[in-house]
Amino acid sequence: MLLSLLYSLAACNAPPPAKAPAVAVKVIAVQAQDLRLHRDFAGQVSRSEETRLRSRVGGVLVGKYVHTAKG
Repeated sequence: MLLSLLYSLAACNAPPPAKAPAVAVKVIAVQAQDLRLHRDFAGQVSRSEETRLRSRVGGVLVGKYVHTAKG
């Protein structure tokens, strides 16, 4: 324990490590422009698993009520 205390005190007196020099980077100016965000691709989709959904209560669903906030 005394040895670890001596190591920690010796580390406090050590000079801070030298900082690395700044690295040069390329800078470009960007311009706003419209982009086409819609693309069409041909393909097929298939399920990886099949799951059966069952209700836990009996009865018939007569309606579905959704309350939305107007904004």
